[in-house]
Amino acid sequence: MTAIKSDGGIQQRRDVGLGRLFVLLAREFTRRALARLAAAGFDDINLSHLLILAHIPTEGLRASDVAERAGLTKQAVSKTLSELKQRGYIVTKSDPSDRRAQVITYTDRGLALFEIGVDIADGVEAEMATFLPNGRLESIKADLVKLREATGA
Repeated sequence: MTAIKSDGGIQQRRDVGLGRLFVLLAREFTRRALARLAAAGFDDINLSHLLILAHIPTEGLRASDVAERAGLTKQAVSKTLSELKQRGYIVTKSDPSDRRAQVITYTDRGLALFEIGVDIADGVEAEMATFLPNGRLESIKADLVKLREATGA
C-alpha cells in the first residue's frame, strides 16, 4: 500500500480561500432562497433562472446585454430566457432603437418574483447574520462593497 503524501496544507488553504468561501456561501444563500421561493409559489424557478434574472433590471435590458452582464454567451443565456418566457416571468419585444435586438422585460408575475425575491434575500441575509456576532454581517457587507468598487466588479 502506498502512503499518501502530505499536501503541505494546500487543502486547508483552498478551503479558506476567498474565492472558495464566496462560492460555498453563494451556493448556500441560493439554496435557502430557492426553498423560500418554492414555498411562496415560485417552485418553477431554479439556479440558472436566478443567475440570469439577477442581471435584468426592472426597466428591462437587451438580451445581448444580459449575456454580457452574466458573463455568458448569448446562446447560453437564450435557453434560460426561453424557459423564463415560457413560464411567464419575462417577455421580449423589439428594441425601438434597433429592431434586430430584443429587450427583455418582466411580466406581472416576473415583477412579483422580483419583489418577493428581494424580501426573501433580506430574510436569508438576516438568518445568516445570526451565525455571526451582532452587527458583523453589516461590517462584512460594507467591506465587500468597497472591494467591489475597488475592483470594478
